[in-house]
Amino acid sequence: MNLPLIAVLLTIIVAVIGFYPLLGKGKKKAQTQRDELNKALYFPV
Repeated sequence: MNLPLIAVLLTIIVAVIGFYPLLGKGKKKAQTQRDELNKALYFPV
């Protein structure tokens, strides 16, 4: 009983560690894109 429980917990932990940076990149990319659009709007060259 303990072996399957440990295997499931380790799988969940690895999945969270693996996908957490992917979620963070999307937000940072959207922030960068928004900054570029603001620069283009307010500081035309």
